[in-house]
Amino acid sequence: MPRDLLVLLADGDIHSGEALGNALDISRAAVCKQVKKLTELGVNVTSIKGLGYKLAFPIELLDSTEIKSSLHFDVDSLISKIDVHWSIASTNSYCLDVIKHNNRSGYVCLAENQFAGRGRRGREWISALAGGVNLSLSWQFAGGAEVLEGFSLAIAIAIADTLSDVYSLHDAKLKWPNDILWGNKKIGGVLIEVVGEAGGPCSVVIGIGINVRASGLSQREIEQPWTDLYSALGRDVSRNKLVASLLNCLVPLLQHYEQEGFAAFHKNWKKYDAFLDGQVVVHHGGSDCIEGVARGISRSGELLLEVDRCRRAFKSGEVSLRRA
Repeated sequence: MPRDLLVLLADGDIHSGEALGNALDISRAAVCKQVKKLTELGVNVTSIKGLGYKLAFPIELLDSTEIKSSLHFDVDSLISKIDVHWSIASTNSYCLDVIKHNNRSGYVCLAENQFAGRGRRGREWISALAGGVNLSLSWQFAGGAEVLEGFSLAIAIAIADTLSDVYSLHDAKLKWPNDILWGNKKIGGVLIEVVGEAGGPCSVVIGIGINVRASGLSQREIEQPWTDLYSALGRDVSRNKLVASLLNCLVPLLQHYEQEGFAAFHKNWKKYDAFLDGQVVVHHGGSDCIEGVARGISRSGELLLEVDRCRRAFKSGEVSLRRA
């Protein structure tokens, strides 16, 4: 993948083919091929006859030093390492491999590109090259997996709080259990993976994907409506500062979750609940479809569905809004 070319073009200025070739020590024909590769990956590169190449807009590449400079002191002290990769299969998969060899809290994995990104229930997570945040964070819990009831919902609430408080995205919504929406379109998601025994110490990998300026996704097939922060806010967002803001919110949550549990976050779900009191369908157990009215969540994070004036609780499932 043409990483070095993207680094040169990232400033958004016009660069001649000759200058790019000299900088990369390749021919102008090879530069043209590298530009084609970037275009195929969803990066909008414009060829200007007689002048050279430029990006449709500047791109800020991820930088661990920049991220650390924006972390709160107490958060920085709990982050063991921040790795930024150009292209890997999945940040969650990479994080899980790191845990096998060095089981430590506070390891952060980021990638400009994922070629096998994973979402919830085995779905593929598609992201634009250098157009979003692909972040995974590992954390250790002493109490075992049973203390993590409602955990993914708490992470989703923390992300919505960050987008609202730091970026003034006050109309961000959440779709149970862990999708972040804006304007009824998906702007991000969470994938939680747990390693360890139910009753003993365990490690958790928190995977977060957020579309920042994902124009390249228009060229790919995605199974549901999506949007990005640029469209929602009408302005560019520093990806490095966004990563730092997320960590500044998540790390304090992780410190106290084992003692406080989901009960401390339950009341905050209501203000973000995208489907509250709406007619929904729960796809449960594969082919089963149950229609009812969404009545929020229980104190342990279960979805509450009113069916024929009776309430049912669901620990897992896929909820989709259905017209009345």
